[in-house]
Amino acid sequence: MNDIRTFYKKVDKPYRIGTMKCMKKLTCRDLGGPCDAELIGNSFQEIGKKSHEHVMEQINVGEEAHKVAAAKMKNASLEEQKSMMAEYERNYNEASEV
Repeated sequence: MNDIRTFYKKVDKPYRIGTMKCMKKLTCRDLGGPCDAELIGNSFQEIGKKSHEHVMEQINVGEEAHKVAAAKMKNASLEEQKSMMAEYERNYNEASEV
């Protein structure tokens, strides 16, 4: 490529210099769940979405421990939910890049 700008036009936006996002890995357990299923994403929000999908899949197949974990979050007060989310986000921020 003759021009660096041409190169960066072809690179997906999340990977441009200055906005490069890293992939991180957490487990279901890191996010308050009962198992060690791995969830990989390039943002806390992406991993949160994958976590929700994982929990719903487990509930749909009748897995009781995930039902209990989901109920704990659902039945928590707003303040408790905020505290849990802050803890999970800290876990994300402290996680190593993969």
